[in-house]
Amino acid sequence: MPTSPDNLNSTGEREIIREIISSLESFTNVTIPPGDDCAAVRLDSKDEELLLTSDPVFAGIHFDDTASPDQIGHKAAGRVLSDLAAMGAQPKWVLLNIAAPAVTPPDDLVRIVQGAQALCTSFEACIVGGDVTRAESLSVNAFGCGTAPAGTAITRGGACAGNSIYVTGSLGDSRKGKHLSFTPRVAEGLWLRQNTYASAMIDLSDGLATDLRHILESSSTGAEIQTHSIPVAESLEMMSVPDAINHALCDGEDFELLFTVPKEKASTLEDEWRKTFDLPLSCIGSITHNTGIVMAISADGATSEMTAEGFDHFGKNNI
Repeated sequence: MPTSPDNLNSTGEREIIREIISSLESFTNVTIPPGDDCAAVRLDSKDEELLLTSDPVFAGIHFDDTASPDQIGHKAAGRVLSDLAAMGAQPKWVLLNIAAPAVTPPDDLVRIVQGAQALCTSFEACIVGGDVTRAESLSVNAFGCGTAPAGTAITRGGACAGNSIYVTGSLGDSRKGKHLSFTPRVAEGLWLRQNTYASAMIDLSDGLATDLRHILESSSTGAEIQTHSIPVAESLEMMSVPDAINHALCDGEDFELLFTVPKEKASTLEDEWRKTFDLPLSCIGSITHNTGIVMAISADGATSEMTAEGFDHFGKNNI
């Protein structure tokens, strides 16, 4: 692995991930390698793929001391379920590794697992194992496994110029506690895969501004975003329009789905979505040929290049 300069902060999260991925060996039974929301491996039957993902939550980073153990467990499991949703997978199994200070009440650990299991059960998934260890601060590492018919998982790399860009729900509510109580969009992800609507998809964990760029990078495309069409959360409505949009773009941990749809399927998608889900769906722009460039178009038609960025664990804004 190439040596990063100085430290993690000076390297940045994306470069660290790229370096880690480049150091990994490839295997013929891995059909979607590291770099997407989940990996996928081909099972012996060759008719179905196993999708694998993991995510940690740490005290002081992903939750503070106001979060209950149930909420911590909910968030830990929810993050991997959201990754599986972004691939259109059916969640099956979750493992939890819990690290905690020795002074932690044992009941707290039980409640963490119960909070995780309650969410998993609602999506027909179960916790099948894990581990507990001692640490200076509390953390929960979740590992999720799901399945999808071979070759059908939705990746970040399928967006094409002309595709419409959609987002579910509303954005910006993580600052009001949504990040501890969100509902992973598993049903919606499954439906999008089963009906072959989405050409590319990702869940919004780092913020729309950053997660959209993950799709663009994987698909070698650009985008135009109608900023007035971004579904801003009600909790932001008292802010000025630019501030509210900035929070919706950058705050992260909304865990909604961001996906692209071929233009010829967009109208049917919207009609069928309204018949199937109560969850709002918003078209916020389109994919372009301008690789890596995101243009923002305001309500008055003014156009500018979007420079906003979402959360980066090792970005300069978090030093």
